[in-house]
Amino acid sequence: MKFPLGWIAEFAPAVASAEEIAFRLTRAGMVVDAVEGDGEETVLDIDVPTNRPDAMNVYGIARELAAARAARLAPYPAGVAERGDAPAASMASVS
Repeated sequence: MKFPLGWIAEFAPAVASAEEIAFRLTRAGMVVDAVEGDGEETVLDIDVPTNRPDAMNVYGIARELAAARAARLAPYPAGVAERGDAPAASMASVS
């Protein structure tokens, strides 16, 4: 699977070269088959094991990189925009 390094860096800031990141991810079990770049964006081609569906997305790879570097991982941006006349809290209750 191909992962843009710029997207990964949004969650786990990269302070190392692409080759160093590839080395650390490979040592962590996410084998980087290739580091590709077109001048604008560097892309990592990672062989994600089939038993690791949690790492089959950009946030999962960022989590692995943060763990491999003992670095901080940005929280996943989750949120739901409310629409309509009434807020969702007024339309449902838990008892």
